[in-house]
Amino acid sequence: MNVSVLANTLIGSEIIKIGNEVNEMKRKGAQIANLTIGDFDPSIFPIPDALEEAIVKAYQEGHTNYPPADGILALRETITDVLKDRYQLDYTVKDILVAGGSRPLILCYLPGID
Repeated sequence: MNVSVLANTLIGSEIIKIGNEVNEMKRKGAQIANLTIGDFDPSIFPIPDALEEAIVKAYQEGHTNYPPADGILALRETITDVLKDRYQLDYTVKDILVAGGSRPLILCYLPGID
């Protein structure tokens, strides 16, 4: 199969590689809590009731899409308030990015690029 030149230069994710190795060890009977890719075993790490209720409520309200790349504005506003109140740090919402992992932030929000 032919793919683009750019696609041919991509390197596989090391964390996924390690996660697959851990899963293989677990399949062979090793007692391991796989913390590599966020697929936590709920029998080891149960979801707190309040969080589960909030997740169900958000789902019922239709919040099922990915959030904005830089994070939900209300969350970023809260973060700036907490930083100012607790640590006397003065940041704006443009200074705060929230993501599910660092890769989107590293790849998409390089310094000097708006």
